[in-house]
Parts: sequence; C-alpha cells; structure tokens
Amino acid sequence: MEGNFKSSDIKALRRSLTLNIAAFSSILGVNPITFYRWEQELPQRFKPSTLQILQHLLLDLEKKGHVVVQD
Repeated sequence: MEGNFKSSDIKALRRSLTLNIAAFSSILGVNPITFYRWEQELPQRFKPSTLQILQHLLLDLEKKGHVVVQD
C-alpha cells in the first residue's frame, strides 16, 4: 500500500481501527465528505501530510500484529 491507497485500502484501514467516517476523517484532518468520496472510489488526491498519516497508521497496525482486511 505504499504511495497510493485504493478505496478498499482506506475502508479496510478505517474498519481495522474500528472508527466511523467522522472520527477517522477528524484524525486525518479532512472533511467527512472528502473521506466518504475516498471510500466510494472517486478520484483521490491526498495531501502529503494525509498520506503520511495513513502510512503511519497502517505500519503501526502491522507492527501490533493487526491484519488490515479488505472487503
């Protein structure tokens, strides 16, 4: 999942963290509508800071032994 995240990656990461869209979008500092669009396979443009947060969260989950499961 390096560099680019697919919609399924975003949704799987959020679900692995057991967060709803409002909570996860708040962590990332984005509007919930933007986050919803990411999960709906609409064009995704990540700010570098948002991409870093997503990558950090994913790595942290993997280090803790969590598996990010996609639908």
